[in-house]
Amino acid sequence: LSLNHIGSLPDNIGVLTKLNFVDLSGNSIPELPSSFSNLKLLRNLYLDYNGRQNLQQEFEVLGLLPNLNVLDISGDSIDQLPPSIGRLKSLQYLELSYNQIEILPAEFSDLKNLQILSINGDSQFNLKKNIDLLSKLPKLKELHLEGNHFSDIPPGIRSLVSLEELYLNDNDLKVVPKE
Repeated sequence: LSLNHIGSLPDNIGVLTKLNFVDLSGNSIPELPSSFSNLKLLRNLYLDYNGRQNLQQEFEVLGLLPNLNVLDISGDSIDQLPPSIGRLKSLQYLELSYNQIEILPAEFSDLKNLQILSINGDSQFNLKKNIDLLSKLPKLKELHLEGNHFSDIPPGIRSLVSLEELYLNDNDLKVVPKE
């Protein structure tokens, strides 16, 4: 259903209980109906470039999806994530690129299964203010922070002990820290 002109989803979408992959990218769907929470087998959800509006309500719905592993909400000019993002306990991959998020909510540290986080193209993102929170993600192996105009890498980056891959391409870095 990606790259269509869909403006909303029917309220009865929740009857499709066997769905495990939904790609609604590039539409004009501002919010999900509450029946979306009936998609208990859903593992991958792509909502990028849709003009998200009511994130609090959406994360309340998404928090009821016990198997959600992949979520893409990039390109929606999101400037703040609601605390309810912490309810996505099974999430392993989160795509937040091309938004305007400066600070992640404290509840972000509840994403204990998160392995891949991508926050590319977000010049508002403050790595220094978020590094302590990111260090509380025990399974975070891959972090994408490309094109964010960082001028330095905070020393706290060392606290990301599970990190295996760090992508900092296309920033404004002048030096690499010694430690």
